[in-house]
Amino acid sequence: MIKQTKHEKKTTSKPVVFVTVACSYFIDPRVKQEVNTLTKNGFYAFVLSWDRERKYPDKQTNDYYIKSAKLLEANRFSKLIFLFSALLFQFLIIYYGFKLIRKHKEMIIHANDFNTLAGVVFLKILFSRRIRVVYDCHEFTPFVYSEWFGDIIGKIIAKLEIICVKYFDKILTVSTPIKEYLEVISNKTVKVIWNYPTKSLLPKFSKEEAREKLGLKKDDFILTYVGSLRLDVALLELIETAQLLKEKQLIPNLKILVVGDGPFYDQLKQKIDDYDLSGIVTITGRVSRDKAIHYLLAADLSYILFTIKGMNSKIGMPWKLFESLLCNTQVLTIDETYAAQFVKKHNAGFSVKTTNPSDIQEAIVEFHNKKEFSVTDLNQSFIWEVQEKNFIETYTDLL
Repeated sequence: MIKQTKHEKKTTSKPVVFVTVACSYFIDPRVKQEVNTLTKNGFYAFVLSWDRERKYPDKQTNDYYIKSAKLLEANRFSKLIFLFSALLFQFLIIYYGFKLIRKHKEMIIHANDFNTLAGVVFLKILFSRRIRVVYDCHEFTPFVYSEWFGDIIGKIIAKLEIICVKYFDKILTVSTPIKEYLEVISNKTVKVIWNYPTKSLLPKFSKEEAREKLGLKKDDFILTYVGSLRLDVALLELIETAQLLKEKQLIPNLKILVVGDGPFYDQLKQKIDDYDLSGIVTITGRVSRDKAIHYLLAADLSYILFTIKGMNSKIGMPWKLFESLLCNTQVLTIDETYAAQFVKKHNAGFSVKTTNPSDIQEAIVEFHNKKEFSVTDLNQSFIWEVQEKNFIETYTDLL
């Protein structure tokens, strides 16, 4: 039996899961849901997270310990510093892994994404009989690194991932295309656990009530983007689209809400001022997750358009896509992506050909003029509580 930790009650003996995640635990909704599911099913979780913003505290309860690691700091983003920090994070994984295996004798490692694997595989090789590894892959790894660092690095990472997967006992991922790729390179069965929120996030009030709570007019046509204001999101194109719609007066009661913060904030604000769009477009800044859900619930249409840089962009399934579907809010995606296929299959929205403002404008007007929608309620099939059984079986199989 795996020994208990000093954070647990003396009357409880729990199997230990060492969770590694290369971003802050507190801003990763998937990891938070997984940890919550593990702890309520009798596991103890030690989470080592890379706090890139250097602002989140450590946290502990009887059921889990969250270690927020602060690594190298820079005044502005640097790929070199990022790489050195990623390397340091592997040593931290090894350090805390040694401490945990020494204390508990056995454990399961839940490794989130490729950027935690060097340290995890090292531990697995050293303690192959005492450690089981669950690889939770959230992205199409080779293509992510190709987009960031070029094709040569992407090909090197692809070969490294092929080497790593042979050490994993179980593999999870977030979508069917990644599942199919991982099954080819690993020759193992891969489970899809969708990035769908828990039902506890779903507000207990209607779309009209959400608008009232947020101070929005019930008769406005509201398009909402919720998320980080990043360069790969087609946000400048959204502002250009708003300008076209304003000039042509195609939707007089149009309101566009951009909910979030990020590196693109100042540029977007300036663009809105230049076009005199303050009566149409509002940037709220960062809000709590609960309030972000309220904005999605209040919306007629959720904006999920990204600049397609490569294969990883094409198969991406943003968390806000599923939060929109949780609220039964239709979504706007871009053609020839897996998100567009998923949305069309489930009658949950529609797509545009390109991120050209004229194409976006045409799609928004078409949606606005459509009188009725047959909305598919996906919560019965995809909500986290439905997936939990499949997720937790991964762990009980390893005990």
